[in-house]
Amino acid sequence: MKTKISELEKLEELILNYRNESDKKKKYVAYLNLIEESLKLVKRIVMGMYPIPNTIAKDDLIQVGAVGVLKAIETYDISIKGSFKTYVSKVIKGKVLHYLRDKASIVKTPRETIANMNKVKEAIEELSENNTKMPSVEEVARYVDLPFEKVEEIMNIELIKNMVSLDQKVYSSDGAETLMDRIQSEEDESFEETYANKKMIEYALNKLPEPDKTTIYLYYMAGASRKDIAQKLNVSATQVSRILKRALNRLYNIIQNTLTDKEITKED
Repeated sequence: MKTKISELEKLEELILNYRNESDKKKKYVAYLNLIEESLKLVKRIVMGMYPIPNTIAKDDLIQVGAVGVLKAIETYDISIKGSFKTYVSKVIKGKVLHYLRDKASIVKTPRETIANMNKVKEAIEELSENNTKMPSVEEVARYVDLPFEKVEEIMNIELIKNMVSLDQKVYSSDGAETLMDRIQSEEDESFEETYANKKMIEYALNKLPEPDKTTIYLYYMAGASRKDIAQKLNVSATQVSRILKRALNRLYNIIQNTLTDKEITKED
């Protein structure tokens, strides 16, 4: 009975076949096989990204991810530590996230939405002025007298604009790496399946203790500076940097160690 190989092993085999093949025709076939297998990864990554504005078609993101595949195939260094699956996934997500960021900056937002976004931002600042905890969507919605769904959508728009920031450098004793690099380690072969659950980020953030959760929201979603957060939390800017680093590491640990599809389903 033939043993079924994992996706990681299959991609490793395909990239090696492509790089080591000397016959032009066979090399081209190996290239097409590698692209075909990598495109499965593109679709899973794109379909799992959340939130995505309804003004952006997922088919467009898949095309952007496909460009990332072509780039990864040519730039992957076999001699360095790390699987091709890890590398190509990182390049795919990088391409897609930057596309989302650029799209979010050029898409014209309706005046009413802009006005509501300003209301929501002001409400978050006012509600958290005498409270170190981040106000909930329900609290903000009541404060600005807007439907829950509209406030949630506005917060998602702001989150999209700052998604790339979540891939900032996280420095540790074993060198510099990004949060997404760590989440997507080759040791975690089920990452894509976990990532595909659109509630993953929201779930993990809700598991963070204070002041980590509020700091993450203020810095990445509300766009507050470290200085502003420091004043709100009554700590130094240096301490805010430490909290951010700690919070990102905790997010990684929550996703890596405690988040499962089963847990999320139970909360539905």
